[in-house]
Amino acid sequence: MEQLEQNKSITRKKYYLIYSGIFLFCAFCMCLYLYLNGKTNINFVSDGMNQHYRALLYYSRYLKQIINNLYLNHSFEIPLWDFSIGEGADIINTFHSDAIGDPLTFLSVLVPERYMSLYYLFNTFIRAYLSGIFFSMFCFYTGQKNDYAVLAGAIAYSFCFWSIQSITLHIYFLTPLMYLPLLLLGVEKIANDDKSYVFVVAIFLSSISWLYFFYMEALATAIYGVIRVTYKY
Repeated sequence: MEQLEQNKSITRKKYYLIYSGIFLFCAFCMCLYLYLNGKTNINFVSDGMNQHYRALLYYSRYLKQIINNLYLNHSFEIPLWDFSIGEGADIINTFHSDAIGDPLTFLSVLVPERYMSLYYLFNTFIRAYLSGIFFSMFCFYTGQKNDYAVLAGAIAYSFCFWSIQSITLHIYFLTPLMYLPLLLLGVEKIANDDKSYVFVVAIFLSSISWLYFFYMEALATAIYGVIRVTYKY
């Protein structure tokens, strides 16, 4: 039994290694296409530069300002209003859908501004990458044994039309693509009397990342849960 579990672990490691290689190749092809057309995923369409990238820059400066005040002035202050946003606007309300709350965007505090465009690119593709990882975890937990079928599904899921469009249009639209399989995995674990921490973590991450998409993810998860319990497959 122990040997079987060890072989299974090795197989899974190989699977995720192959998935990572194929994903990197697909991501490289997308970046090459953009480069050959003189574009990046920031300026491919207007919202990249005009909204998402500027929000990422603002959020990075915002976090660094809070840390500087804490470190230099020994004062913990969280600015809530900024008159430089239009004629003045609430910071959290303005940026909650573009940056604030998203764990992956939070890491921008560690990135110098001269490298922010590279981090924006990384921030985009890591969402698509994790989407395939969580999709694979869900498939394997539900008993799918054909690694090639799961691999094909994971790549198709990571680079579906919604994903490709979001990579060059609205990178935060990749958030529900990333968390939905994790939510469904949590439902499966609860239905099998397994630990509920996956579901709790998925709910937490989804809710703080973007409330607008969270209610749609929650609705889809609830429908799946009802079907799962009703038919007990």
